[in-house]
Amino acid sequence: ILHWILSNHEYLIKRSYLSSFLMPIDVPVDYLNEINNSNLEELVDTYKELQLEFVEVHKQHESTSSTGRRPLSEIFQTTKQLKAIKQNLLKKLEREKSQKKMNETFQHVLEIANKIRQAQEDEIRLAEQKGEQIQSMAIANRRLKQVRNVYDILIDVVTNEEMPIEEVLTRLEEESSKSVHQLE
Repeated sequence: ILHWILSNHEYLIKRSYLSSFLMPIDVPVDYLNEINNSNLEELVDTYKELQLEFVEVHKQHESTSSTGRRPLSEIFQTTKQLKAIKQNLLKKLEREKSQKKMNETFQHVLEIANKIRQAQEDEIRLAEQKGEQIQSMAIANRRLKQVRNVYDILIDVVTNEEMPIEEVLTRLEEESSKSVHQLE
């Protein structure tokens, strides 16, 4: 017996370890059948589910640990490689951050330039409107002057009854030719 125990030492240690977690709980039937102990049934079911989950996790651990044993130098080499990758990623992240910051600054400058261009276009449009209004005002002033001249001629005719009609017509024709001349 002693020979068997010593030759199966690893197996027996593992079995002893697992037995402490996989031991079934025997709950008396009297407790399970009571109406108020539905929580107890749920707890027993949960315990059984957790035991099954433990078995699965332990199997995964065993398969990983048996196939995953690597030399320490390889682990150190992998760690160095991972650190180098981490440093490269950090540098790349910093470049991306600075580029994003430049893009944000560029977007801000672009928005300001767009607003300036819009303001300049508005200024040009307002200047054109101002020029059109000044021209319209000048035309209206000339027209007003012409109407006043015609009005003055008519007033002279009414106040000065002795003015011959030919002279009135001549003055009106002169005023008309001045108007046509100004329009050209």
